[in-house]
Amino acid sequence: MIEREGQVEVIAYFSKEQDEPIPLKVRLVENEERIVIKVEYVEDIKYITADLISYICTSIINGVEKRYELAYHQREMYWSLIMRGQFLRQRLP
Repeated sequence: MIEREGQVEVIAYFSKEQDEPIPLKVRLVENEERIVIKVEYVEDIKYITADLISYICTSIINGVEKRYELAYHQREMYWSLIMRGQFLRQRLP
């Protein structure tokens, strides 16, 4: 649940066969409006630490292809979105 502006939720695919989750959609609140961004493709996946996975993703936003970074914090189970110089994060319940 998004509780305040700037928070982000991620829908991801988790699989027994794959070590890391794959992000499918990102939802955030901007100017009191909910925005859903479909992840078109994941260009790169890197383990930054044993508990932090970085994803370089591409989406089409307002007709323009945008690259951004998502980070999944495995131990604390939350996603961070880094886009246009902003750092947004949502802890999962």
